[in-house]
Amino acid sequence: YAQPLEFETASGRVGWQIDTKTKTAYVNSNRLQFANGDEVANGYMHLRLPTVRDGREPHMTLAIGVEKAPLSVHRKFVPQTIPKNLHKWLGESIGEGTATNMAFTFHGSIKKNPKIKPSIQFSADIHDANLAFDKNWPELKHVNGRLELANNRLDAQVKQATLLGNQVSDAQVRLIENPNDDGMALSIRGDLKSNAAVAMELLQNSPVRSVFGSTFDSWSFGGNVSAAIALQIPLKPGAEGTRQSVQVDFNQ
Repeated sequence: YAQPLEFETASGRVGWQIDTKTKTAYVNSNRLQFANGDEVANGYMHLRLPTVRDGREPHMTLAIGVEKAPLSVHRKFVPQTIPKNLHKWLGESIGEGTATNMAFTFHGSIKKNPKIKPSIQFSADIHDANLAFDKNWPELKHVNGRLELANNRLDAQVKQATLLGNQVSDAQVRLIENPNDDGMALSIRGDLKSNAAVAMELLQNSPVRSVFGSTFDSWSFGGNVSAAIALQIPLKPGAEGTRQSVQVDFNQ
């Protein structure tokens, strides 16, 4: 973490024990409660700390739950030990919204360069959120779904959202190995329903426009549209592997 986890108030009991035979200090807590205004978190902590330098690494288990908080709370809990490009994307992409049933766990070494990387998990139900998943596409707005982060794995299930006025449902955002270059990439798949005019506005204001150019600029469209969208977006700047697939069905 670049900064300490700051709260206005904290309450609970913390105890410690030193084992002289194993030269280890143990720090444990009962249920701890932290608060920042209306944001209330409950958690538990366990530390195992060698008291001598014998090659062992200090370990921590930290579990925190938050019933309800602004979605920006992820910036407080998600550590910088996840891949830099993923940490940057999370910070730049997740906008306004509300998180409920949030859970964060950290288990493993707290050494700067550990032999084995710690296990990190973050999950939350998200409500009425904004997601700027790529600078070349319009934002997903009014997102309702669930976000799960486990070490280097990201999985976001979007039950419903809007994309430039189009209704999006059953979408999935996953972090994958970029099959076309180094680094990671986002895989985004979902279904879209709208009227033809609004759907064409989306296509004209997205990278898909580079495929058909100004061909449809003077056309007028009517009726309903259903579409399946599949995107692949590299997180590493300049990496190969950008893909867009949009299959559109026009219905009268």
